[in-house]
Amino acid sequence: MTTTGRRNLLKGATWAAPVIAVSTMAPAYAGSPVPGTGTLVAAPWSNTWRASNQYKGAATILQPWVIYPTTRPSGTVAVTNETPASQTANPLTRKASAWDPIYPDQSTGNYNGNKAEAPGAVGKGDVIEIFIENIGGKDSYAPQPRVAGQEHTTFTHDGTRYGPDTYGAAWPDVLLRDYRPNNPDDYYDFLKANEFSGAGVNTGKESFTGVPYTTADGRHGWKWVIELTNPVDNEHDGSDAVTFDIRYPQHRPEGSFPKQTYAQYRTTVISPWGTVVYTSA
Repeated sequence: MTTTGRRNLLKGATWAAPVIAVSTMAPAYAGSPVPGTGTLVAAPWSNTWRASNQYKGAATILQPWVIYPTTRPSGTVAVTNETPASQTANPLTRKASAWDPIYPDQSTGNYNGNKAEAPGAVGKGDVIEIFIENIGGKDSYAPQPRVAGQEHTTFTHDGTRYGPDTYGAAWPDVLLRDYRPNNPDDYYDFLKANEFSGAGVNTGKESFTGVPYTTADGRHGWKWVIELTNPVDNEHDGSDAVTFDIRYPQHRPEGSFPKQTYAQYRTTVISPWGTVVYTSA
């Protein structure tokens, strides 16, 4: 296991995701409007909100979340597989979104790290926390990180050799689409995560497992902390939008090969805007 940038490798931490009261709809929230430049939000991306990105346990899925400034007043929202795409997020102004986007005037239309910062651009220094917790089903995982794609392989990690039938399920992980380690023009970096490398990972992106912890119910949980190292100033920053993917591992019925079981996850993502909670099937 290696760490890069400013990531901290912390083992055995006792974090717990906060207890949050959530709304299942997309109402206008009480309170003052956000500033004219918007407040940074991280939420499921409506462009990709379809059955193939909604976790049901039988198959590994990549679930894209998008980061951008929004005019929506702060709040807390619950998302499930039944939530319609119109109640998720989209930074592209030509499409409807539950989190209406706003970008500062005089946006350059270019990758912000290569151009002068647009007046009022927001996001630099903002922090996004991701908590993923197993809340149902079997709670058996490999004692050391292994990610989706390694269930059917033999690989060596930190000097330990793992076979396809070793231990339990793979861990959830997070992938950054626009991540370039230690590049000053990059959009984001991890403050807390474990960079993972090993045979069988075929994603085309950097893979990061979270820092593990035990939930209040005694189950497995993982935490990531992302810091924005450059502002997001228009909807075409980065690779069309500034995003991260949450990858949920495949779980199989007990007694199958490899030895995995169905599980249910609750994902809590806290941004400067507020909190979005996704609960899988």
